[in-house]
Amino acid sequence: MDGAASDQVLRYAYLNASLQTGLPNPLDEAITQKPVAGAGAYTKVDEIPYDFVRKRLSVVVADADGSHWLIAKGALEGILSACTQAYSRGQETPLDRDRHSDISKKYEDWSAQGYRVLGWR
Repeated sequence: MDGAASDQVLRYAYLNASLQTGLPNPLDEAITQKPVAGAGAYTKVDEIPYDFVRKRLSVVVADADGSHWLIAKGALEGILSACTQAYSRGQETPLDRDRHSDISKKYEDWSAQGYRVLGWR
């Protein structure tokens, strides 16, 4: 939410973009141009293709410890509707109405400037 670069966000974006079987888009292609540190420690378990109800595409990966992670990309509202927590500046907070509004506003501002917005948690 703070706009800072994040290796974790890049890793999850890389995993989603490189492991999904849907149609690639220019952002996916840019993200996968070079390997990302730590991505090799994950294996694909499953995929939930993009659909117009969920408005997101998800891949399920397992890390080296066997923990499973669902990594989703899609429309902001579709992503936020599936979240209960937000992570910013090293802290996890409940995703309440005010926080949801703050994230939506920041997304609109950055989008208006031509940025693509990526997040994790």
